[in-house]
Amino acid sequence: MKGQYVSAHGDVISHVNISSVHVTDGGTYSCTAENSAGKIVHSARLNVYGPPHIRPMGQLSAVAGETFSVSCPASGYPLHKIIWTKDGVRLPTGHRQRVFPNGTLVIEQVTRGTDDGQYSCTAMSRQGRSDTQQLTVRVMGMLLGAMLASCWALCWPHVGRSVGLMLVSMSAA
Repeated sequence: MKGQYVSAHGDVISHVNISSVHVTDGGTYSCTAENSAGKIVHSARLNVYGPPHIRPMGQLSAVAGETFSVSCPASGYPLHKIIWTKDGVRLPTGHRQRVFPNGTLVIEQVTRGTDDGQYSCTAMSRQGRSDTQQLTVRVMGMLLGAMLASCWALCWPHVGRSVGLMLVSMSAA
């Protein structure tokens, strides 16, 4: 259950209450506050004792030439380690890839044809229990990525209003 209220001093107080916790409730939770002065995000990890569990990740897109970052959505506690593989080979395999102890994979200067493919995240406990989920990464060309960024820049000021955009021509290559 989540909720919020305004205190006697005018502060907005928000909370999350999990009344019957399960291993799958573990993970990183974020709270975002935004107003005309800006935006701030606070994240905290909730550890729930139990075997490793990873939420499904599906498919993500990366833009060629940019930095790609993804966190393994693992829960369970305690976790001994989290590893990433690409097409069955443990990462990192080169200087452009970094795997952090918290399960975050970062790839610098994403390259089409090299970095797209099937990735796996595996979380392991010291008792030998593990869970693995797959992630498909599709690398878009720089032109398409720039077009999406331009579209976002055009559309953002009009959020809440109807905006019509037309892509005249696009090549998948």
